[in-house]
Amino acid sequence: MIRRTVKSLAEFDFRGDFAPAAGAADTVRLSAAELAALLAGARADGAEAERARDAARESARLEAVSGQLKRALDELLRLAECLDRAALPEGAAREARTLIASACQGIVDGQGDLFANR
Repeated sequence: MIRRTVKSLAEFDFRGDFAPAAGAADTVRLSAAELAALLAGARADGAEAERARDAARESARLEAVSGQLKRALDELLRLAECLDRAALPEGAAREARTLIASACQGIVDGQGDLFANR
């Protein structure tokens, strides 16, 4: 351990508000490389924020469309149950169930369109 003799003390100007000391320079000096790095970082941050917003919008859209498809399938299921309870001739009931199954299949097959590039 090196020991040195204290020759003088300088008062420390403590500021609780973290304001710059009087007479401090108001300018910031950056090299071209530092400025370019700051701009690149700002661009990357902005692009990432935009991608996140786009992903959130797309997620909300897919959730809404999926909810609509689920409701449509639920309604078709209720319709099929009503037709099963109704006193319909066998041929009419069979045709109704075939149409309902076809509509359900069309809805399920159409879910692939949710993920198509827009």
